[in-house]
Amino acid sequence: MDRANKQKWNLRGLTIFGDATGNARDSTSGVSDWFLVANRLRNLQPIMRVPRANPHVKDSINALRARLKTADGSIGLIVDPRCERLIHDLRSALWPGNLDAHHALAWLRYFVAAEYPIKLENNFQLGTIGLSKE
Repeated sequence: MDRANKQKWNLRGLTIFGDATGNARDSTSGVSDWFLVANRLRNLQPIMRVPRANPHVKDSINALRARLKTADGSIGLIVDPRCERLIHDLRSALWPGNLDAHHALAWLRYFVAAEYPIKLENNFQLGTIGLSKE
C-alpha cells in the first residue's frame, strides 16, 4: 500500500487473482488468508478472483502456452524484462515435472487459466451409421 500511495496509483476496484489454497481456514484464527487480504483492502473494494479449486496443472500449462504464442504464431502475452523471477521460472520449469518451486510461474498460470482458459469446441455432427447386410 505504501508503494501504491507513493506512486499515486489508484487501486480502487483492484482485481486480485489467487490460489484456492488460501481459502483454507487457519486452525488458530478460524479465518482464511484470502479473508484477511480482503479485509485489509476493504477500503479499495477489491474484486477477489479466487477459485474454489486450483486449475489442473496440465490445463493451466496449456492455457499459458496458448497465450504466450498461438498456433498461428501471434504473441498474446509479453513479459516485462524486470520480471526476473518469472523469466527464470519460464526458462527453467520442466513439464511434465515438479513445478512446486516455481511460484512466479504458478501465479501466472492461475491468472491465465482464469482469464484466458482453453475452451473446447464441440465440432462433431450427429449422423447415421449405415450397416450393410453382407
